[in-house]
Amino acid sequence: VRCFKKALSLNKKHCYIVEKFGLFSYAIYSFASQVKKLPLLYKSKETQRWADTAVKNMLILAELQFQQALSLEGSRHSEPWIYHFMLAKISYKLKKPASVILEHFVKSSEILHRDGAAYPIVIEVTSKGYAIEALEVHYQFLSTMLKLSLSSEDQQMFS
Repeated sequence: VRCFKKALSLNKKHCYIVEKFGLFSYAIYSFASQVKKLPLLYKSKETQRWADTAVKNMLILAELQFQQALSLEGSRHSEPWIYHFMLAKISYKLKKPASVILEHFVKSSEILHRDGAAYPIVIEVTSKGYAIEALEVHYQFLSTMLKLSLSSEDQQMFS
């Protein structure tokens, strides 16, 4: 994290570094979440404290980086579809309103479509034209909608 912060202190407008810092922060969050789920038998109290802190901090740090990357849109390395995609995933984890989450998924999908995403009948690993990326965005959108609707149904049943 210190290396990314130092790199950004040298050049805050380098979109590639901001993007990679966001992806790195999200990866650390993901790892810390997995560590938190481990039984206490397999981790120390210090590791548990690190995981608790990292889960909170890294997700917010990732969100800030992707928001900054969006503000730098138009630079040579800019891929705004992935920034919106990651912001949607982060917003879901931060329990933001459904409208915010789904708006990011929709923007991501619109950008991929605008950039010529291919929608072949059969998607192969070697598919070109953002086919796999478009599929992932649509899958995450639909699964998030389902999770949100099921959780709202649960809340209605128990209230």
